[in-house]
Amino acid sequence: MKVIANYKDLEPFLKTGDIILMHGLFPMSQVIEALEWSYWTHSGMVVLAADLGLENCPPVLYWESNSLKNIKDINTNTFKSGPMLVGLEERLKGNKGYYDSAFVLRQLQVERTDTMFENLKDLMPEVSSAIFPNDFDMFYRGMLGRCFNQSVSMDKIYCSELVAMSYIRMGLLPKYRVPNAYEPGDFSIRRRIPLLQRAFLYNQIYIDI
Repeated sequence: MKVIANYKDLEPFLKTGDIILMHGLFPMSQVIEALEWSYWTHSGMVVLAADLGLENCPPVLYWESNSLKNIKDINTNTFKSGPMLVGLEERLKGNKGYYDSAFVLRQLQVERTDTMFENLKDLMPEVSSAIFPNDFDMFYRGMLGRCFNQSVSMDKIYCSELVAMSYIRMGLLPKYRVPNAYEPGDFSIRRRIPLLQRAFLYNQIYIDI
């Protein structure tokens, strides 16, 4: 059964580490869908501003790597591609305008700790200068990761690579699998990832925005 909930009803229950997957005719989506055979073409992670000690920004944020430059990154105060921290509601409303858009939430069940939040916060400046890869680079990085478990440079980072990198830093995914081995569909209900610390992702909830 397809479960749908309004964003405003969901927002009070969102926590750092929750996954939000997106589908739609975004600039990079058709390439990802073709290469990865996945309905979900973009992935990102919920971040509560309070968990990272951030002020003067929306309380619920979205940690993502994106080719779009239409929302200012909170960490660098610039419009950039690659890893960025943006308002979640603003991103959802902006992407709703694209054709065939859909969004799902997968809530993370785990005992969250200050160490997790500190490790996530430390990661952000490390990747802030990275850009979103072009189509060929994204395919090549993914192939090296999925086929050979070979790590790549951090000068370019795509969406699921950033989510995996964040989960690894937070101790939620094992280090033996490189971040570029993951794709958006791996975080969907159709696949299973080796979460640690007795963590698991709940079934998906479609977000109405």
